[in-house]
Amino acid sequence: MSDNYLLVITIMAFLLFLMVISYLKLLISPLSIFVSIWFIVILTYSLNLFDRPQVENSTLLFILISVLFFTLGYILNNFKKKDYKLDSQVNESIEVKNGEVLVILTCLAILSIAPTFFSQFKNFISGNSLDDNKHLLMNEQINLGFLYVYFGKPLRIILSMIAAIMLISKKKNIVFISLVIVLMMMDYVCTGSKNIFFSWGTQVILLVILKYKNLIKELFRKNIKTFLIGIVSIFLIFYSMYQKNNFGKNMYYYISGNVPFLDYSLKIAPIQYDQSTLGFVTFNGLIRIPFVILNSIGVDFYPNILIQADKYLLLMDNFIYLNSYTIFNAFTTIFFYFYLDFGKIGLIIVMVAFGYISSGIYLNMMNKKTAYAYLCFIFLMSFIFNSIGKSILFSPSYGIALLYIVLIFRPILSKKIVI
Repeated sequence: MSDNYLLVITIMAFLLFLMVISYLKLLISPLSIFVSIWFIVILTYSLNLFDRPQVENSTLLFILISVLFFTLGYILNNFKKKDYKLDSQVNESIEVKNGEVLVILTCLAILSIAPTFFSQFKNFISGNSLDDNKHLLMNEQINLGFLYVYFGKPLRIILSMIAAIMLISKKKNIVFISLVIVLMMMDYVCTGSKNIFFSWGTQVILLVILKYKNLIKELFRKNIKTFLIGIVSIFLIFYSMYQKNNFGKNMYYYISGNVPFLDYSLKIAPIQYDQSTLGFVTFNGLIRIPFVILNSIGVDFYPNILIQADKYLLLMDNFIYLNSYTIFNAFTTIFFYFYLDFGKIGLIIVMVAFGYISSGIYLNMMNKKTAYAYLCFIFLMSFIFNSIGKSILFSPSYGIALLYIVLIFRPILSKKIVI
């Protein structure tokens, strides 16, 4: 890739970022966050702070076009729904209903995770670190178990989101929030993944910003120079860290390593990914649920397209060398998932639809201000934050979590249930 071409793509990404921020008036929304994430990815890659592979011109264009069509779909829905109050804040009086039911569900989640927790905790006190357990899990030398995958973890994902919502509401169920924290700590012992706490912290911060959005906007307008100086200072501090230790390098590769991985994946796609999978890769965790149910009652039936999708997911769970000393794995981006499932034309259609649906979920939250609407928004934002690496819905636990949200938590969060 020529430096001039890389500069043009980076400038175009920056202009798109400015356009979106100006259009949304600094609102925290799926569009502003999605565009910001991918502008940061492109900018970080273009800076080339450390040795990283060169990619084809078409790869960054592939990313930019995907983001553009997401933006198009989002704006189309915004134009359609002009009656929504886009400048409204999170309502402090939002009520998370049925606290008793949520406590019971949290206890059930704890019981579902408990067998895996005690097994992993036994390994821990025997001398294995949580990182050791994590590596054994990644190498499929540990089986988390049916209860954990299909009940415990999906419920933990949802209940932690509801706990974050409850933290910004006036009425807080301390018992429920405390039990959720215990549940997250148990899940951390099971998987060794610090991302459990990072994701929850991100959700809380996002909701707090939404709650005080107008105040933040006013502070920004009055202190724009201070804000810009702060951004530049943070950049210089991190740049200094990048030059001195491995933490900086790891952060740099974590943000920008998906670009060369996507480039590699697109190059081998015609050879190794030679069949369209029509959503069975992106939504694998959701689509495979009926086949798991059939298998549990003795009906061993898996369609060829599901087998092909599983094969692709195994191929994607691979690694490449970013340079002679750095390995990077499994971050092919959400765009590659859509591309495998639907091809180039299908990718464009899906990105427009993705943007349109994202806008609808956000507008519905800002208009209705119900706990269920916030839950849908937080789940969407988890999908968007993970878009730099993968589709979270390829995971059975996230697929089932989405199913539980629609079938179980919609009535729980929408009306009072008498126990």
